[in-house]
Amino acid sequence: MYKEVSRDITLAAINGKRMKAINVFAGAIQYLKQHLIDSINQRNPANKVNVNNIQWVLTVPAIWNDAAKLFMREAATKTGISGDNLVIALEPECASIYCQTIPVDKLPQLVNMNAIGVKYMVVDIGGGTVDITFHERLQNGKLKELYKANGDNSGGTKVDQLFEDYLSKMFTKQVIDAVKDEHPSEWLEMLREFDANKRSLSDLDEQSLIKLKPSLHETYEEIKKTTLVGAFKRGEIRGDGVRLQGKYILKVPSEDFKEMILTVTNEICKLVKCLMQKQVFKEIDFIILVGGFANSCFVLDELSISLEMFLS
Repeated sequence: MYKEVSRDITLAAINGKRMKAINVFAGAIQYLKQHLIDSINQRNPANKVNVNNIQWVLTVPAIWNDAAKLFMREAATKTGISGDNLVIALEPECASIYCQTIPVDKLPQLVNMNAIGVKYMVVDIGGGTVDITFHERLQNGKLKELYKANGDNSGGTKVDQLFEDYLSKMFTKQVIDAVKDEHPSEWLEMLREFDANKRSLSDLDEQSLIKLKPSLHETYEEIKKTTLVGAFKRGEIRGDGVRLQGKYILKVPSEDFKEMILTVTNEICKLVKCLMQKQVFKEIDFIILVGGFANSCFVLDELSISLEMFLS
């Protein structure tokens, strides 16, 4: 049975420690649940919210199968959320509904979003997955799925993995693995800074700045028996155009970052191009691009090029 299998699945933390996946997801949902309740009660302390009166909506990628959705439902019920008050919704559908609520003056290009019969494509590029769906707006704001959901794992976190590989090649995998294992919070902070960097990077940028953490210096010196600064000066750490500014600022050619981003972006474009050949694509009125990684100008540019080539 799926229930028995799901409870055996474990996830590894950055430092390698493992924990049951059901408990990890339940912990995350519990945090979000409590954060919402606390926020509501702080605004209205005289009339505290009754948890049983809340209709909870938990979003999941459109490409997830029924087993994965059931897993998320089980994780939510472990936090005390009643199954009767829980709805599992697909992320692209929620994005689509949200776009219908945006005032026309803020996003005039979506003026026809609420028209009955309008058809559009939703490309949801998040951290872990890319979900692509086709919707038609029906009466009363309801949506009709025109084509089965498509997608894969070419999300923003795939670029993060390439970044980790980049640092491992520069400082050695042994050093990076040790930082992840012994200083997970600083490693996560480096990933967050890179995430912000990859979304704001543009064609005009010649260099990107990465702030190194003290733990990287300490770990490198402990393993290599030399300082990171000294290793750079002697040319022991190699990378075309990579420089260490001061002690903690790593100056990296933006071309290196662009290559990481485009490696994943090309996979996304390949998926979109495949769907462009379907009849349903020829019937849509416009495309909605949503998700965190969709903020990257390279994602926008490459998808625009693919669309222009298709229409030409």
